[in-house]
Amino acid sequence: MTQSIKACSPAPATEGMEVCPTEDTCANSGGVWVPDAGLKVACNSVPEVAGTPGKAATIGKDGGGRDGISATISGGVSVEADAFKASVKVGKDKVIDFAGNIKVPSDHQGKDAVLLFAVGIEMFPAGGVYTGGAGTIYKAYDGTKKSFFDIDLYADAAKWPGEVSKLTAAPHKTKFKLGESITIDLYKGKLGDAGVEEAMFYIFFGYALDDGTIVYNSLPIMAELTK
Repeated sequence: MTQSIKACSPAPATEGMEVCPTEDTCANSGGVWVPDAGLKVACNSVPEVAGTPGKAATIGKDGGGRDGISATISGGVSVEADAFKASVKVGKDKVIDFAGNIKVPSDHQGKDAVLLFAVGIEMFPAGGVYTGGAGTIYKAYDGTKKSFFDIDLYADAAKWPGEVSKLTAAPHKTKFKLGESITIDLYKGKLGDAGVEEAMFYIFFGYALDDGTIVYNSLPIMAELTK
């Protein structure tokens, strides 16, 4: 069944609308399509993860261009098939699902891109307050090898082109053409499988164009692993 995106919305559905019935209509309405997460519906609402609504962060291959771009990036964590939230606390045995949506700016639509996914892990600090600072270790996900590798998201301008090359050479999803929107089911599993007892996980995702420009969420999705 085909429906206009104006006539549907992610769950919980807007009054007078139905939940979007397909992956495409779900994505174009700003939802995430996760049919295997055990949620009540496949198309689910996710909160925007941005310091300024409607603005995504950007960085150029040379490390410049950090002003942002008019794009909406939304994402969250579902714990045990509950609603998606931008920040959660979760025990080591709980099953979680990270998912996101990117509303692609019109001047990027039709261009080639690769999808990127990085996770920061900050061990429980002595002072008891997570900061996401330089002690956070970041790893990017290689979707072909289905494994993580080290990445330095704090690299200075001189080293940044090398980090971009590493990210784009082993992306979460290999080259594809950008459409109006992207819906991404990033990860499903247990944070306890990471081999740590207490830590904060910071999730960043986005896409890279052929010129090395990266568009990503300016605020991370956050999941705190607790004992």
